[in-house]
Amino acid sequence: MTDKPVAWINVAAPGRGHGAVSTLETVLGYVGAQLIPTACIAAPVGRDDVDDDGVIRNEEISRALAQIWVELRRP
Repeated sequence: MTDKPVAWINVAAPGRGHGAVSTLETVLGYVGAQLIPTACIAAPVGRDDVDDDGVIRNEEISRALAQIWVELRRP
């Protein structure tokens, strides 16, 4: 993963998952990944946001997730 652009997505409920994000950032640093902070997002996904096939049907969340790709592709 050395020098590869990466981002994290925290889909936990608001106020949760910060410890996991912190640990992940540490691990990504150990492996030399290039963390792109503008691509990292907290986008809580509730049960009502996902359909029976596991597809996110919340447009706001879908747009936020799509923006990650825009950020990761920036030169």
